[in-house]
Amino acid sequence: MKRLSAILFAILMIFSVAGCSGNQKMDNQDAASSSAAVSTKDKTLQPEKDAKPVIWEDNDDRITYLKSVAKEFKKKYGIDVKIEKITAGELFNRMVQDAPVNLGPDLFEMPHDSLGNFIAAGLVQPNDNTAEKIKNDFIDSATKCVTYDGQIYGYPLSINTYALFYNKKLVSKPAATFQEIMDFAKKYNNPKENKYAFMWQLSNTYFTHCFLAGYGAYVFGNDGSNKNDIGLNSSNAVEGVKFVHSLKNIMNVKSADASSEVIDGLFTGGKLPYTINGLWAVSNYKKAGVDFGVAVLPKMPNGKHAVSFLGVQALFVSAYAKYPNAAKLFAEMASSKDLLMERYQITHEIPPIKNIENNAAIKSDPYVTAFLQQAQYSTVMPSIPQMNLVWDPYMRALQSVWDKDMDPKSSMDNCVNIIKSSIAAQK
Repeated sequence: MKRLSAILFAILMIFSVAGCSGNQKMDNQDAASSSAAVSTKDKTLQPEKDAKPVIWEDNDDRITYLKSVAKEFKKKYGIDVKIEKITAGELFNRMVQDAPVNLGPDLFEMPHDSLGNFIAAGLVQPNDNTAEKIKNDFIDSATKCVTYDGQIYGYPLSINTYALFYNKKLVSKPAATFQEIMDFAKKYNNPKENKYAFMWQLSNTYFTHCFLAGYGAYVFGNDGSNKNDIGLNSSNAVEGVKFVHSLKNIMNVKSADASSEVIDGLFTGGKLPYTINGLWAVSNYKKAGVDFGVAVLPKMPNGKHAVSFLGVQALFVSAYAKYPNAAKLFAEMASSKDLLMERYQITHEIPPIKNIENNAAIKSDPYVTAFLQQAQYSTVMPSIPQMNLVWDPYMRALQSVWDKDMDPKSSMDNCVNIIKSSIAAQK
């Protein structure tokens, strides 16, 4: 999961004043582009004359898919589409620097949780051609992910969350409860041999939040949109932190030692029965020759499943697009039902389409089926800009409880106070 740093967020604030006037800047573009950017209900949207749209993407498999769509787009509209590879880590900076001077893309792909930052900087324009279609054809959580202040912005391509991975050679079936894992650990654990029944990236709050959320905690209120309502030190959140600390009984290592590299090494090496990871890990574990399965996150002592974060990969039209109509039409094609199934075959990412679980190809994929089941026990990751201020204090609070046995309530109070102070400092 890729997140903007606090420094980057500060840069965003510098540019946000200019970004908020993005629509005015668009008015200064050539007449053909600006008029084409206005979608009308009276006629079918048509690409601009001599359009040559550019798309930015960071993933090789996703680029393969976009190239396939580009061929279909060429057949239908006679327009060539240029696809450029750009790393996710440099996307925001490049958009801030290049888009206003007509060096940016017409269309770009990114995870939805960056949307608030891009909107604040005036870098993205609303989806005004398929908004209703998205509401009707896509699952509700995907629609929520690309919606900001009641306005739909993106074109969903896939959903992602995380679930329980288990090594079939070490356990015959997945644990239904964490108590089962704890009981299994009593016989299995052997720290001298680096054998632990269960490990996950504790310091990565993207993963660890599932335990707090399973107790009813939330980051921001009103479905993640209210920056003034922070729920990380509520009684529910504290109970979740206490449960996290209880897992130290079966994973007695420093938080820094529970890294993705260590965990992947143990899992592929046949020493780790259980871990938590996302769909992106499936291909790597397959290549490593691990006989593994995926299941929903187990139930906790309160009888509830751990609740994972859910995100969406989507295409977004740049506020500075030279060819906004062509970009919108390409995004519409790329996010169509039929082509999203082709995308699944290439990327193995789950299309966020309603009733996708009934598709024959999906039903025959046990990994995807498990993630779809976990999606039922998930919460949409907030996309407001202030979410960027959460990750570091949240991580440090959990580390203090885990590594130093600090009081959960005091640690989470401190965490929330830091977040509130950081938010207030932006005003």
